[in-house]
Amino acid sequence: MRKKSKWAVTPLFLIFSVALMCFAVFSLKFNKVLFYIELMASIAVIIVCVISMMFMKKYISDIAKGAVKGLFGEERQFLDGFPFPVAVTGEDGEILWINDKFLKEISIDHTPHGEYISNYLNGSQVSEVLKNSLDISILEKNYTVYASRSKGSTVFYFTDDTELKQIAEKYRNSRPCIVSVVFDNREEFEREEDSDSLNSVIAPLENTLIKWANTYNGTFRNISNGKYLIVFEESSFKKIEKTKFDILDEIRKIKSSNGTVATISIGVGIGDDNFKNCDIRSKKALEMALGRGGDQAVIKNENDFRFYGGISQGSELRNKVRSRVYASALADKIKVSDKVYIMGHNYSDLDCIGAAAGLYAVVTKMNKYAGIVVKSNQSPALPLIKSLENSVTPDMFVEPSDAVKNISDKSLLIIVDTHASGFLESAELYLKAKNVVVIDHHRMMVNHIANAEIFYQQTFSSSASEMVAELVQYMDDSAINKPIAEALLSGIMLDTKGFTVKTGSRTFEASAYLSSKSADMIAVKQLFANSLEDYKSKCELVLNSELCFNSAIAITAKSAKNIRVIAAQAADELLGIKNVDASYVIFPIEDGVNISARSLGKVNVQLVMESLGGGGHHTMAAVQLKDVTVEQAREMLLDKLDEQTYNT
Repeated sequence: MRKKSKWAVTPLFLIFSVALMCFAVFSLKFNKVLFYIELMASIAVIIVCVISMMFMKKYISDIAKGAVKGLFGEERQFLDGFPFPVAVTGEDGEILWINDKFLKEISIDHTPHGEYISNYLNGSQVSEVLKNSLDISILEKNYTVYASRSKGSTVFYFTDDTELKQIAEKYRNSRPCIVSVVFDNREEFEREEDSDSLNSVIAPLENTLIKWANTYNGTFRNISNGKYLIVFEESSFKKIEKTKFDILDEIRKIKSSNGTVATISIGVGIGDDNFKNCDIRSKKALEMALGRGGDQAVIKNENDFRFYGGISQGSELRNKVRSRVYASALADKIKVSDKVYIMGHNYSDLDCIGAAAGLYAVVTKMNKYAGIVVKSNQSPALPLIKSLENSVTPDMFVEPSDAVKNISDKSLLIIVDTHASGFLESAELYLKAKNVVVIDHHRMMVNHIANAEIFYQQTFSSSASEMVAELVQYMDDSAINKPIAEALLSGIMLDTKGFTVKTGSRTFEASAYLSSKSADMIAVKQLFANSLEDYKSKCELVLNSELCFNSAIAITAKSAKNIRVIAAQAADELLGIKNVDASYVIFPIEDGVNISARSLGKVNVQLVMESLGGGGHHTMAAVQLKDVTVEQAREMLLDKLDEQTYNT
């Protein structure tokens, strides 16, 4: 039976006593005799309640002791002699009996009979401790609590393992932490600076890294040109993580004579006592950091990644040797395939379809079957799809279900404009494909496609269309005609917002190449044209936006036919407002809410969207939230923006 604690009676006792006192004071105005009578009655009630509580407490204690004595008999004496604290509870967790060790170490000379054991288990319930042991701390001592059922009661054993846990903590803190560091843009400095000027950048960079390693008792080694290895103990690394890798900011202060800023990428492997395993994790973390554009630190443990930094755009490589190498490898894969399917992300945009069209032209020129896998009725790029069907061939696009039926073990699947398995147009087709190639410009995500035979990623590229425009020049230049060139150019224009963001020299070179292939800028611009109704919807979103945390946030509860295109255009439009560093448009989708995010580079919207479960690029990202309303999505976004620290 559940025992009543003192606090179950006290509220009633207080209310009754206060009520009597109030009546007594009220009676003083009318009758002093009545006042004294009520006052004496109040005092009498208080005395009776106090005495009753004392007797009740003794009664509960006696009942508890009697119950335990009856339940255990000789076992009680055995438990009382245990060298560690023991407590016995009833069915509901009320304490029936404790040994002397429990009284001295756990309840600290307070007799807890009738109280609930959860008060001494950090709030944990009996059922939880029965399933798994529990770790608690009391007065600088550490205990592991075990529980077992016995004759309708539960026995709790508190094992003092303070010394053991201190040794375990010391062991964890002494484990190796392998840190791989790469000088991101060393190649750029080598190209632009003479040897003396280059040394004037490398020397302070390496000195800064050495000082950083020494500050936290680490060992520094220069592996090769621009590659470094540092080993810390895990205890020291915990201090580094608290600084959020301010070493990135220190390195960014180093500049060349022409103002080029130095950046580094850091990959950290932790969570294992084996040096080799930590080194493998460190390399994976560094690969992730470089895949996300560099200038950041990535930590890899046994289970997941943690990210710091990533506020800079990726440094553009002017050398196109890498493109030529990947073009040659891709051409070899196409030659040995019986069919080639080209697929992008779900709700494919102009960049996705443009890049796919460029590859389609090259594959068919090599006399291989090609098909662009897309759900046409869901694509915001439907005007481009219709245009290509009319100007190239109606058989250019295939539905995912047809591709799944016809793909074979010798077929090649080329994935463009995404590298995340969760964002594909058809996950079923990807899972069935035996040969996979990925071509993408987005920053690396944790759930990236890991089984690609060719993984071509350039985060400094403006778009997948720019990357494909470079590849086709090394594969078969004659494959690109006017419609295909315009499709590729539309993809570049979309992701650069009309050549205003993320445009490097290679972006303009690719655009110039497409112009030489007769791409008509007027025809491309027409692909971005809206109907009057869609234009009004976009203006309504902009008009009703709000400003928070230097960001413009627009919300609509309407689910228009072209809402994805409208939302993206509204997000771009909001960036033209003064003091707006990023824009977010929230709109409903079939089973939840979508947030479309944009920035001009000052804010990394990818980090914001990733914190909500999405992803994307430094200046363009999105997330799909399931089973929430637009208002709930807005609150979730505001919470993340409040947490986010922007570096201006």
